[in-house]
Amino acid sequence: VDPAGEAAEGAPGRALVLADPLLRPGAAGVLAAADGRGGALPPLPSSRAEARYLERLFAASGRPVDVLVGDAASLAALEDRAPGARFLHLATHGFHGSPGEPYDASLLLAGDPARLTLDDLVRTWRGRLARCDLVVLSACDTRRGVRVGASSIALPWGFFFAGAPRVVATSWQVEDEAAALLMARFYENLLGRHDDARRAGARALEPGRPAPTALALLEAKRWLRDADRRAVREASARLGLEGGSGTRGAGAGEPRAAAGLRPYADPYFWGAFVLVGAAE
Repeated sequence: VDPAGEAAEGAPGRALVLADPLLRPGAAGVLAAADGRGGALPPLPSSRAEARYLERLFAASGRPVDVLVGDAASLAALEDRAPGARFLHLATHGFHGSPGEPYDASLLLAGDPARLTLDDLVRTWRGRLARCDLVVLSACDTRRGVRVGASSIALPWGFFFAGAPRVVATSWQVEDEAAALLMARFYENLLGRHDDARRAGARALEPGRPAPTALALLEAKRWLRDADRRAVREASARLGLEGGSGTRGAGAGEPRAAAGLRPYADPYFWGAFVLVGAAE
């Protein structure tokens, strides 16, 4: 994506945010995802704080926003409310497909069935996101796909098929709290909801002016990489983060925030998020 592209203009448009779905162990898809890919799936409290912070940012920007968390963050609600949304943000557990079942890549949501799969998107979502400018998959492994020839089959394919021109997705598992911090900064940049001087490479991000998506993401990643402990504490307080989060997938052994000056300097925490799709 061309980072020099300009931010989209026009009517504000509606945002739809789903986060921290209540996963019922017996629901279709939840048991298979948990047992087949690494054990029990934890709740994602930082994703819920992330969603509430985005709600405030969108409201302050004069944009209508629907935020669904817990039981309300269901597949049925997503399918009902996604058409017509300009921004779609999903903060949940994500899983990549397998060589034998590449279209099994999925996101977990509340309800039964509880999985939105790449197969579902390709089969039934055609045109549903025709008015959407951006989909953000704030979950583990959402860009990690299965290689077929020169292509990689992954979840963004399905959202492109549904009509979205660009998707922010992740190349590996992401830590819940770090993802919330990065996403908060990203949307501050995207919506122009900041009053301090910020830079993304050679480009200045002006206070009060929405930034192009690529630059908004680049600045957020560099901020998280370079943020000292004080900056992290202040940002965490704004979001209401409580700590103790796990990953937005199923796995163990990932790096933990460092005890040094820059707790999220390791690329594991900020490098996974990438923008794919059409230039703005």
